[in-house]
Parts: sequence; structure tokens; C-alpha cells
Amino acid sequence: MPCKSDRQKVLQGVEMTLITSLWKMKIADRKSQASRTNPTHQLTFDLLITAIIQMKNLLSKNLQLVQLSISLVNFQLRKSAISLHDNMVKSGLHQSKSKLAMLLSLVQELTSAQYVVPRTPLPRIATISRTYEVLTHTTEEARMTRKSFFALADALKDHHIFYNNSNNPQAPGEMQLIVALSHLGMCGNGGSPHVLAQYYNISPGSVENYTNRCMLAIIKTLERKHVYWPNAQQRATLTETLQGKTVFDGCISFVDGTIFPLASAPTKHKEDYWMRCVTSVKWIGLFVTALVGAHTLDELWEKFGDLRMPIRTYIQHWIARILCLVILPVLVYMSFFKIHFLILNRSGPGDAQMSSLFQANLYGNDFARSPLEIAIGSKVTIKNMGFGGGLLHSHVQSYPTGSQQQQVTCYHYRDANNEWTVTPLLHEPTYDETQPMKFLKHGSVVRLVHTFTGRNLHTHSIPAPITTLNHEVACYGNATVDDSNSYWMIEVVDDTIRGRRKNFENIHILSTRFRIRNLNLGCYLRAANAILPQWGFKQVEVSCDKQNDPSDQHTYWNVEGHINPRLPEGDMKLMKSPFLRDFWHLNVAMMTANNALIPDPDKEDVTASTPFEWPFLYTGMRMNAWIDQGIKFYLIGNPLTWWLCSFSLIIYSVSLVWYLGRYKRQINDLSPVEWRRFIFVGKVALGGWILHYAPFLFMGRVTYMHHYFPALWFSILMFGLMVDHFIFKAKTSKLISLTKLNKLVICLTLCLSILFTGIWFKDCAWGIIGPVHLYKYRQWRKSWSIYEDHTTG
Repeated sequence: MPCKSDRQKVLQGVEMTLITSLWKMKIADRKSQASRTNPTHQLTFDLLITAIIQMKNLLSKNLQLVQLSISLVNFQLRKSAISLHDNMVKSGLHQSKSKLAMLLSLVQELTSAQYVVPRTPLPRIATISRTYEVLTHTTEEARMTRKSFFALADALKDHHIFYNNSNNPQAPGEMQLIVALSHLGMCGNGGSPHVLAQYYNISPGSVENYTNRCMLAIIKTLERKHVYWPNAQQRATLTETLQGKTVFDGCISFVDGTIFPLASAPTKHKEDYWMRCVTSVKWIGLFVTALVGAHTLDELWEKFGDLRMPIRTYIQHWIARILCLVILPVLVYMSFFKIHFLILNRSGPGDAQMSSLFQANLYGNDFARSPLEIAIGSKVTIKNMGFGGGLLHSHVQSYPTGSQQQQVTCYHYRDANNEWTVTPLLHEPTYDETQPMKFLKHGSVVRLVHTFTGRNLHTHSIPAPITTLNHEVACYGNATVDDSNSYWMIEVVDDTIRGRRKNFENIHILSTRFRIRNLNLGCYLRAANAILPQWGFKQVEVSCDKQNDPSDQHTYWNVEGHINPRLPEGDMKLMKSPFLRDFWHLNVAMMTANNALIPDPDKEDVTASTPFEWPFLYTGMRMNAWIDQGIKFYLIGNPLTWWLCSFSLIIYSVSLVWYLGRYKRQINDLSPVEWRRFIFVGKVALGGWILHYAPFLFMGRVTYMHHYFPALWFSILMFGLMVDHFIFKAKTSKLISLTKLNKLVICLTLCLSILFTGIWFKDCAWGIIGPVHLYKYRQWRKSWSIYEDHTTG
């Protein structure tokens, strides 16, 4: 063992570093109250790294035990220790096992000394959202079963990182754990801190803090048995494996053992079955429907001119086509939405896109347990009933123009800024909990006070920022300062469950539809699809409509959330949402979301392309990072197929004009049967290509190369028609004389050329492995970016 004096010297240096760093931590914590950041953890890590560097002369050449000990703190500390170890190996430092044991003892003392006083748990005050009550019963977000989730929570609950000595204790460990697991386990934007913060009613910073705490607790609690830091060879093998199996290079993966069985998949022909499901709900199928509809009308028009056909038979043709080509596809389309609603019946981050009544029937949603009737003093969230409508919302930011008062918008996610308090007018007696309840009815006049800021919902004769014909809506005043422009009358329209207004008296949550009219100006609160600029966070504009249009759905509102401790909970059995209303609402929401996919002029999208680039394959699309060490995917078609098919469209159009011109001169190059077939296949192929390609020329949304694929299939049909017409029917058309052997040679040449071209470019779809310069001969056009990047610079 080393002598006591050496141990004391090292401890003295460590203690000096500890005292200095703890003082910095205290100052940083004071500053963090204004910025709502928490640098304490980072300073603690810097402290430990500094202490280890001071003790570098005590380290041995083998650093594995040190890594295992200090890995309880953070991966960043591991990285610093590994770098220190590499420097020591280069310097040739050698130490004894006894000094290494002393180092482990010092690290343990340092770890236990990072808190100046013992950390004892404090009781959690009652400020947690009701969302937490739902989450304790619904653990799908955690990618774990209930049993496994609470077993892990019990193993971590006593960890000191979940407790502090302040009067504002942390959220319970279970809530922090389920937020952390959702952050790591959910896919795409659903796992982003911003979306999770809105879903769990916390701040984005809390999502990060919860994740950091839980990961540290999991590592420290389970590391000895389940978690270990790989050595250099294992890390290299893991990196190579991930780059070989995924297209995401340089990313940290969170892997669990969850199994997602496709329980409802058929046992035979799975691919065909699911492809049929996709074609039943994909909106691109509307273009095929239009093509079939046009052909059907053409047929019926021809039959209408057939005087030999009885009227009864002609009507039967109409009935048969309406049943098979209109009603049956609509029923199939609607049935998949019904199945969708039955299977996906749990609450999630995207609930707000649907109606309030629909959300109330989802498992994990507590709307239906809210008090049924709204009264003065209730806290409510108000949802616009226009299709795709959001929740009435306000925040502390002000309008940059107009009144420059506090903004009022519509927001599609749950947020504390969505809450409003139903308050009596200023000249009326204030709300008293000891007095009898006053329920909201048709004709009630109230003030809507924004709960978070304390300001009143207000309007004035100033044009709205986007819909300038309407009045601006803002938040103004407080509990003592106000005017009559903050007085609103509730005008009931009807109730989804109880029917007409005369059938009931009090307003109910979720089902009662009402309009909100300003008592002084007479305008109606309205939220349509006008989107505010960036200063309004791209949220929906709320205005006050001067036109009194009772049929305008965008002026309809309903109460979604409701809090009033004096009232009993609602009855879930009464809250049933009609299927047809939900079906229509979701389709409009889909259309609204699709129309919102517009190009961002301030951002260059290297994956986007214009429709003019598609027919002749002017450009492809890189699907992942273009580095030599990883597998690369390049979205590009078979060039020969694309070019031949596109030229066939031109050849057909020219041939059609040629034949029509000669037909007018009484020159019949084709027999009636051949001419009818030429026209029919041309209408299907050329008409289908136009219907699937031309709409993208006028769409305002962002377009990608894969949008051309449906039109490509119709151009392939056209290519087959042209090959058949000019090669196999050449003798009949008198254009050229070909023997059977010539026709066979031409056909085989075309087929083999297309086949070998597909083989030559197969790596673009199957994955380009190795250095990209080996594939430079596949760059047939300068505009492609297989070998050189033409999308930048």
C-alpha cells in the first residue's frame, strides 16, 4: 500500500478541486433560475475529469478497472479517461496494483463527496398534471410491459439522483422514467423533446433532464450485471455492424428487445394483401378512379347513342356501374378507416388533430371523466370545430403589428397555455365557491381569462394580421383593468348527443357546439386555416369575423378539457362519437396536413425535385450519408426503361396526329379493329400518365422523385403498345416490312438491354458498398450525384 503522506497529498488536491467546483456549481445554479438551464451535472463531470487528471501519476497502464468505476458518472467521463489512458501509454507510465487500488478508493470518496449535505427525499407537492395519472396505467409509450416497467422503476426509485433538498422537489421517478423511455423509444418526430414536452405537459428541458437522470440511474444501478463499456475492438466491430445494417451513419442507437408481431397478417400472399390495402387508402388512387370514371362515362355515352338498346337495359348499365365503381369502392375505403379506428384506439401525441368527442373514446384519455356541465369558475380548454381545428391558445409574445398586444392563436397540441378560466363580468359579483353554481347556458355573457398570464380574451376594431377583413383577437387587461370588448356571449348551436338547442339547457363538454360572439362589436370568434408567420410560431390565426354566417364551421367551438373540483366526474357511456363525423374529420385533417407540406424558401432540400426532371430521369435522390465506409442508397430508376417509356409517349402523340390527318384524307392505315385498339390503349396509357403526372405541375407542396412512380407504370404500358404496334403489327400497318426473325431479334435486344441496364444499376437499390469512386461509370448524366455531388455548390 502507498504511504499515508502520498495519499493525503492526493486527497488534499482533490478536495481543493472539489471545493472550487462546488462553489462554481452554486453560482451557476443561481444563474440557471433565469435561463431555466441546469449546468450542475456538466460541472460535476468537469470536476471529476479535473481530479483524475491531477491523479494521472497514480494510474496504471491497464485502465479497465478505472473505466468500470468512473463509468457510473457519464459517457463523457469515459471518453476523457480513454484519451488519458492513450496519452499514458505513449509516455510509458507504469504503476503498481496498490496505487491503482488507492485510485479506486479515491474515486469512490470523490463520488460520494459530490453533494455537500446528505440527500433525503422530500414529499412531492400536488402540482403534477392529470396526465401522470393516465401514464401510470398506460405504459405502451415505454416499450415495456407493465410488470417490467414497474420492476425497473422499483429498482431505481431509491437512487439519490431523483431527490434534492429544495422546496421544489422533482417529479416522481416513475414519471421521469416513462418520459425517458418515450424519448428513446418513440420513432421520428414523435420522440423529439418538443413533442414529448407537449404530450406530457412539461418543458423540453425537463425531457432532457429526465432522460439524463434515468440513464445515469440505470447505468449505476444495473451496470455491474447488465451494462459494460466495450473495449476498442468491440467498439470498432459494433460501428462496422451498425453501418452495414442501417443507413444512419454516426448515430447512437437505442436497441431494446421489444417484439412487434403483425398479428392480423394473412397466412398466404401477405404482400399482395397489404398492397391492396394501401391502394384502398392512398389518395393517389383518386387519379386512377378519375381514369376509370372517364372511361365509364365514355362507354355510357356510346351506349346512349345506340338506338337499338332498350332504355331499361341502359338504366341497368348505370346502376351496375354506380354499385361496382362508386358505392363498393367507397365502402371499402370507409371500412379501412373503421378498422383503423378499432385497432388504433389508444391516446397519443397526435390526438388533437381529431375531434374532442373522438379523443374521449380513446384508451388513456381522461376527457370523458371531466365534469359534464361547465360553470362560472371552471378551467376549460376550448377547441375549434372546423375540420383540422386546434385549441384556443395564447402566450406571452405580442403581435409585432396592429395592437401589439398578447397573441391569441389556435394550437394543435396540449399545452398549459391552452387553459382559460370562465369568469363573471367586472361589474358582477366575483366568483365565490360558497355560493351556488352558475352553469353556462345559451346567452350567457362571460369573460375568458387566460389562466397562465391572467389576461382577458379581447378584440377591437383593428384588422387581423392575416385575415385583414376580420378584427384582431388578443389578450388584454387583467382582473381589475378591462373594457366591454372582453365580454363574450355564448350562443349554443346544437349538441352532438342531445340534438337541437331546445332539447337541453346547460352546456356540456365535448358534445355541445356553440359560437362565441363579442358583446360590444358583434363579431364571432373564428379560426380557419390561415397560418401566422414565424413570429406567431406558424400557429393558426384567430380572428373575430364581422360576418354572421351560422353555417360557418370555423366559428363553432366546444369545450374539450374541464377542471372544476366542485362538480362530479362525467359519464363515459354518454360520450360516443359518430363514425361518419370522425371519418370525414380525419380525411379533412389528412388533406390539411398534406397541403402544409410546402417548400421552405429558407432551407435547401437536396432530396426534393421538380416534376420537369422526372420523365427523362434528370436527377436521382441520395437516401443517406455518402461516405465510403457505409452502405449507400441512391433512388434512381432503370434509365433505359425511363427514357424509352418517355419517348414512347411522344411517339404515340405524333403517331396519333399522323393517323388522324391521314384519316381525314380518307387514307386508312389501320383496320377498324386495330384503330379501336390503338385509341383504347392510348386513352388508358396516355390518359393515365397525364392524370398521374400533370397534377404535380400545379401542386404547391414539395415534390420528390417517387411521386412519378404511378405515372411511370402508365408510360410502361405505352411502351408496350408502341413495341407491339411498330414491330409485331408492322406488316399490317404497311410502315415497314419485318420478318419474324427480325421481330424476334429486336424484341430480344430490347429485353436484354433493359435487363442488363437494371443489373448495372442494381447496387443503387440494393446498396452501394465501398468507395464511391468505383461506381463513377454508373453516372450516365452529369446531373446525377452518384459519384459527384451536384446538389450543392
